[in-house]
Amino acid sequence: MCHQEEDGHDFWFKLDDEVRGQIKEALFNLLGHQTASVVKDAGVCLGIIATIELPIGQWPEFLNLMASNATNDDYKFRLAAVQTLGQTMEFIELYGAHLNNQ
Repeated sequence: MCHQEEDGHDFWFKLDDEVRGQIKEALFNLLGHQTASVVKDAGVCLGIIATIELPIGQWPEFLNLMASNATNDDYKFRLAAVQTLGQTMEFIELYGAHLNNQ
């Protein structure tokens, strides 16, 4: 599972753009996994990444991806999207200001 640490913001942006994109894509794909704990952990990780990136104008397609998933025919995808969005909003409220002041 991803853990948010004080230096996570700096660590994340030290990664190459392509690597960050691959990580986000892999996590997004895990939202369709059969195991509920994998889906939950992927959603938490996506929420943490979005908390780091969204407030500074990065990853603008995140919200569109989640909105698209929220209307998916598969209930599991819809649930995962709504839960991920909820977690993201909580993380932004709790950690967003702190992360962007680093």
